[in-house]
Amino acid sequence: CPNNCLDRGTCVDGKCVCNKGFDGLDCSIKLCPKNCLDRGKCVDGKCICNEGFAGNNCGVKLCPNNCLDRGTCVDGKCVCNEGFDGLDCSVKLCLNNCLDRGTCVDGKCVCNEGFAGDDCGIKLCPNDCLGRGKCVDGQCVCDEGFAGDDCGVKLCPNNCLGRGTCVDGQCVCDEGFEGEDCSVLSCPANCNDRGTCVNGVCVCDEGFTGEDCGELACPNNCNGKGLCVNGVCVCDEGLIGEDCSEVSPPKDLTVTEVNPETVNLTWTNEMIVTEYLITYVPTAPGGLLLDFHVPGDRKAATIKELEPGIEYLINVYAILSNKKSVPVSARVATHLPEPEGLRFKSVRETSVEVHWDQLDIAFDGWELTFRNTKEENGEILNMLSPAETTFEQAGLGPGLEYEVKLEVVKNETRGPPATKIVTTKIDGPSQVQVQDVTDSSALVTWFQPVAQVDGITVSYGPVSNSSDRDTVELSHTDTQYNLENLDPDTEYEVSLLSTRGDMTSDPVHEKFTTDLDAPKDLEAVAQTDESVTLEWRNSRAEVDSYQVKYSTLSGAEHGVMQFPRMAGDITQATITGLSPGMEYGIGVTAVKKDRESLPATTNAATDLDAPKDLEVTESTETTLVLIWKQPRAKISLYRLAYISVDGLREEIEIPGTETTYTLTNLTPGMLYTLTLVAERGGQKSDAATASASTGLGAPRGIHFSDITDTSAIVHWTLPRTVVDSYRVTYVPAEGGAPLTVTVDGAESQALLSGLTPGATYLVTIIAVKGLEESEPGSDSVTAALDQPRGLTAINVTDTEALLLWQPAIATVDGYVITYSADTVAPVVERVSGNTVEFEMSSLTPATHYAVMVHAVRGDERSGAATTEFTTNVDAPRDLAASNILTESATLTWKPPRAAITGYVLTIESADGVVREVVLSPTETSHSLSELSASTEYKVKLQAIAGPKKSKLITTVFTTIGVLYKHPKDCSQALLNGETTSGLYTIYLGGNENQPLQVFCDMTTDGGGWIVFLRRQSGKLDFFRNWRNYSAGFGDMNDEFWLGLGNLHKLTSAGLYELRVDLRDNGEEAYAQYDKFTVSEPRSRYKVHFGTYSGTAGDSLTYHQGRPFSTYDNDNDIAVTNCALSYKGAFWYKNCHRVNLMGRYGDNSHSKGVNWFHWKGHEHSIAFAEMKMRPVNFRNFEGRRKRS
Repeated sequence: CPNNCLDRGTCVDGKCVCNKGFDGLDCSIKLCPKNCLDRGKCVDGKCICNEGFAGNNCGVKLCPNNCLDRGTCVDGKCVCNEGFDGLDCSVKLCLNNCLDRGTCVDGKCVCNEGFAGDDCGIKLCPNDCLGRGKCVDGQCVCDEGFAGDDCGVKLCPNNCLGRGTCVDGQCVCDEGFEGEDCSVLSCPANCNDRGTCVNGVCVCDEGFTGEDCGELACPNNCNGKGLCVNGVCVCDEGLIGEDCSEVSPPKDLTVTEVNPETVNLTWTNEMIVTEYLITYVPTAPGGLLLDFHVPGDRKAATIKELEPGIEYLINVYAILSNKKSVPVSARVATHLPEPEGLRFKSVRETSVEVHWDQLDIAFDGWELTFRNTKEENGEILNMLSPAETTFEQAGLGPGLEYEVKLEVVKNETRGPPATKIVTTKIDGPSQVQVQDVTDSSALVTWFQPVAQVDGITVSYGPVSNSSDRDTVELSHTDTQYNLENLDPDTEYEVSLLSTRGDMTSDPVHEKFTTDLDAPKDLEAVAQTDESVTLEWRNSRAEVDSYQVKYSTLSGAEHGVMQFPRMAGDITQATITGLSPGMEYGIGVTAVKKDRESLPATTNAATDLDAPKDLEVTESTETTLVLIWKQPRAKISLYRLAYISVDGLREEIEIPGTETTYTLTNLTPGMLYTLTLVAERGGQKSDAATASASTGLGAPRGIHFSDITDTSAIVHWTLPRTVVDSYRVTYVPAEGGAPLTVTVDGAESQALLSGLTPGATYLVTIIAVKGLEESEPGSDSVTAALDQPRGLTAINVTDTEALLLWQPAIATVDGYVITYSADTVAPVVERVSGNTVEFEMSSLTPATHYAVMVHAVRGDERSGAATTEFTTNVDAPRDLAASNILTESATLTWKPPRAAITGYVLTIESADGVVREVVLSPTETSHSLSELSASTEYKVKLQAIAGPKKSKLITTVFTTIGVLYKHPKDCSQALLNGETTSGLYTIYLGGNENQPLQVFCDMTTDGGGWIVFLRRQSGKLDFFRNWRNYSAGFGDMNDEFWLGLGNLHKLTSAGLYELRVDLRDNGEEAYAQYDKFTVSEPRSRYKVHFGTYSGTAGDSLTYHQGRPFSTYDNDNDIAVTNCALSYKGAFWYKNCHRVNLMGRYGDNSHSKGVNWFHWKGHEHSIAFAEMKMRPVNFRNFEGRRKRS
């Protein structure tokens, strides 16, 4: 190929198949990616893009002014960030287009009068409500005590309840009334400042009485146990105190005697009482309080069964007529007992084991003391737990006298001690050692005892014979003794003890074993070139074996060998592995287990050794090449003799430094016997021998034919000599098991089968005649490449497919991939040899492709693996919805590249309803009708070509809808077109994250009401706690309460009016208030109502400004608990005019479902509903009607 394709492609039949990215006859032209998509020029493999385009292949559309960094460039068009618009995002937008309440100037809203905020979304209130309320949606919600459009009017509390005149927000009360709202009845003489006026009645301060609190009173009227004289009590006998409520207490409590388990008490008292109560309890935490009584005429008592060593608090009370005086007190601790049974169980040199009896009382522990009677500071103190009754005192001195003292400890107090005297044993010699041991003697050493002793006794003898012992008495100053006349290899025991008068220490024992005795009369009795035989007389000791150590006289060679002891007096041993012709020094020792005797010694020498490993390494028809290894001994020369089968003998001398020799002029095909002897002076070694024959010639002219990926034929030239057969062996050059073929001697070729594709084999051929074999002839052959297998296409899409194949067995450089179709020119790609897949891209949709894959290595090329596949249908593009109305929309799209037979269009609404339409292949738009307002639709479109389907493309749109996507109350749900009363979900403050299910009344007085209370059946118990009323309860389709927390959230988010509907026995009535708010939880959900209108009468104003009350959270102003008394819950005052949460059907006074101004307090109303809706609902209703 031209320029060998510049290494940028593959040469196929003289033409370059260029690698990806190159073109031309010799692959010299660099291609640009996707030919720059016709949007630029290709210069040296790089795209120079036209204006408005960029990227490696000019595939990126640029946007005007790069969108001024105010948006994202998508397919050449600016998608502007929020707040910007225009082709290049140069136009600043205003938030929500100022809601049509102002003018947009350079991105900022200039709001019309009456509006404010970034988007003019805030409605302003008149005079900003004068700082006396909150501005909500342009209307003032006035603080408590103010009213008017701008909260400029000061209100009086509860409008002075009709009992006074409101002047600038303050009540001027009528006579007989007072308080902020004239709700309080006044009292006579204002109770003379000696009491509190409650509902017109004086509640006198302590010490006063009468209608106007003008009279003095005794405390508690002396409790009926004395006379009241001018405000002072004169008490009955035995009683004292301002109100005669106290009993005269005892005095002068004295503890007269204390024992471990009893305490004696005495006291005095001038008054006569019924009896005395005595209590006593341990002062420690957790103690049990006990008590007993004694008659009133006694002034002494004994407390028994106390616990020893415990501090008690004792109280004595006087009792009169079942009343108890204040106590007189004392603290006292019981005594601890003396320990019993102190004794010594084990007395040793440095320790004593002490025992004693356990006590049956609770205490903190024992204190055990050891004191040396001869030393002032020799005291050892031990604190022990109560459970212990034994203790071993260590660290004492030998032979010393100690005083032992044991005491009980409780609460840091010690009881009387138990004491005894004990003397420790004397100690024996220490650190006894046996050293300098021989086969007949040993030296014993020791350290003197710590205790003062009179002398040391040494006793020793064989361990195996306890009767054979010697004893020696030594001075207390001696510290060693030499033992003599001992037997060899015998275990001895030596014992040492100290003596003082009649006292002896424990003996100290030490064992040792005497050494082995050495063998005798050692001599060498025989030798070879590598061994020496020795003989000696056995040791007296019964040894396991003998160890022979040997070394050359120079010390360069040495060794150790072990030999068993022979029966009788003599042992013989042979040392092997010695160097020939060397003199050795030899030592023999007796061995028993890990012990060894002194050595016996002698000298001996070895003989010369013979040459080694004589062999013939090469033979021809007339020559033999011999090699051997030198003997280890130093020699002068070799003598070589060779004898033919016909009896001819020749002999040659060879220098001692040689290790090879070539015999020439031999007879072809002759068998020879060879002998080689080493010599030094008069010494000769044994002979080394070998046999060999002259051989045949190697096969020649080896070559190969018919080479495939698994076989080949080898050829050779027949020799002039006739042979029996040929053995052909071939083995992989990179390693592996050899294969062998044998053919007749008349053949000149052989088939080599079972080859590995692409592998190189080394082939050898040997001629065989009888038992003789020729030298091998050899050459190499390489098997052809095998083709890849299992070619298949997977992951087929409209423009891509993935080729997979199993690699060739042979190691290859790469694979050449060629794919084409009837309407597509062939494409040739090349991948590396370790690749088994290839991703085909930029394919034509719905097209049938044929694929071939070849393996290549250098100039070699395998056969082709083939497969076929068809690409998928490509999907339509740019699906979009336009002309979106309340019930219709138009869909448009761009068709796919493939020839198709139609489309499947699927429309799914947010509520799960699915429609499917089949369209013709020529359509690129479709009109949708009969849609639902304010509904999100998901549209899916798929192209079809016969049985094949494209991928789905989708778009989402929402039809034009309701006024309020997240209605905040029932009025907005009504404005959205919901006209049926029932359950609805509203959103607190319009926040989609705060849903709330409510019952909406859509019919009463124009509808739009949130019902928050209904009583109609009596199925539900409304006598509940604060938590229930805060959260709400019941079934909204029957009886229920919405909850105080929800009412506060609703009324704090806007201005609401209140309506109460009442029905009973065919009669109907209602009450309506133009304002309704429920305050925050910390105010206990105070309620406020506006101006009344209706037919039921104004009963709610009585409850104006009251916090809510339940039976477990009483916030009313009545003396009683209103919720508990009237079996309900409400914004009670003192107590109610309205009791809609009362007991259903209960006509007893004030306990039923009451509305005072309609049915009074003694009739339970059959049906009642409380409901609320926005104050400005009428305006919204007109807007709804207009819309």
